[in-house]
Amino acid sequence: MSAQTNGPYGPLIPMPELNPDALRAAVARIAPSRVRALTQHLFEATTNAQ
Repeated sequence: MSAQTNGPYGPLIPMPELNPDALRAAVARIAPSRVRALTQHLFEATTNAQ
């Protein structure tokens, strides 16, 4: 994960790589209850893009 700075104190949370596995891992770390919703959202986005 790379970090984005936010003010003089450094990053508030690390910026994950922009791929599904890294996004799931980041969500699991900061909001575990939302992993299922993210997975559903990614599935729907992929389906709608085809």
